[in-house]
Amino acid sequence: MIIEKPEVNIVAVIVNKTFNWYICSKDMWIMDVNKLIKSYEDAGWNFDFSFLPEVQHNIRVVSKANLKDYLAMYTGEYEKVSVSQLKEEILYSQSVCETMPSEFKLENELLLPDLLIDFDCEIFYSNYWGFTRYESYMPNGWQAYRQNFEKLIPENERYWIVKEGKYNVR
Repeated sequence: MIIEKPEVNIVAVIVNKTFNWYICSKDMWIMDVNKLIKSYEDAGWNFDFSFLPEVQHNIRVVSKANLKDYLAMYTGEYEKVSVSQLKEEILYSQSVCETMPSEFKLENELLLPDLLIDFDCEIFYSNYWGFTRYESYMPNGWQAYRQNFEKLIPENERYWIVKEGKYNVR
């Protein structure tokens, strides 16, 4: 999958004390679709949300218990990858996207993951630079932060390195 931000996200997911990397559509990881729908209603917009997979499959709040079913809904829109596969995907995407405007290239801070979702501790971090505010749609009881979280990624899972103040693929 070509990683073209902001359309495609790099997401770290922790579940059952296991760290996983996903490359996925930006449409994934609205954790509580009821809150998304309510935000539109509160703004005075009355849309039909029946097209959303979460509504169609009645998975309106993503949890550790229904994560497998949630991922099944989005088959074809994500890849679960190892850190070495992720590095390869990034390098490939960089080579394919050389002609893109610089603000969309996978370089510097854009190399960093967009989301960190810890299902074990119910904590969500967003470093996403697009328009979606994922942290606004968290299940009740979850903690959500919009901030850089690169230091929270275990060293052995980091696919980037900082050299001379710039981010590069390891």
